[in-house]
Amino acid sequence: ITVAPIGVNKELILKTITKLGHYYDQIILCGYPPFIKDVIDDAAGHDVTWLDYHIKIINAAEGFSENFRNYIAKKAGLKNILTDSVNIYGTVEFGAMAHETALTNLIRRLALNNQEVFQSLFKDAHRLPTLAQYYPHQIYFEEVNGEVIATGYGSAIPLIRYRFPD
Repeated sequence: ITVAPIGVNKELILKTITKLGHYYDQIILCGYPPFIKDVIDDAAGHDVTWLDYHIKIINAAEGFSENFRNYIAKKAGLKNILTDSVNIYGTVEFGAMAHETALTNLIRRLALNNQEVFQSLFKDAHRLPTLAQYYPHQIYFEEVNGEVIATGYGSAIPLIRYRFPD
């Protein structure tokens, strides 16, 4: 395992993949979805051919559409759209609280393509929401007066009935 904490330097990310990528069974790109898209889109200009690698994507900090996931999967040559692209749900206060799984990705895609399924799962949603498996041993979610409230071990201290303002 090699971790390359390059940051937001697209050129250095692509250069690192070119120099080291062939030594690994897979490459996992992690980051903010629009930035990951930029890295994937800029690859051709840096002699990176995504099909030469087994790419996986971990996104965080923002939800995205299934059209976005389809675009990334096609452009990066993901082998399995359900398992090779996941989104993490978290906050500064609690850290990572949940993540997409193959099952949640499948359910989301089914809901997108079937209005009956969408309505039964997301009756009040105006757009397709993120669907993620949370960590019940770390956090407890509840709804109080239309707001999400959570209790769990935060990044430094336990937070009890913490209200998410967004």
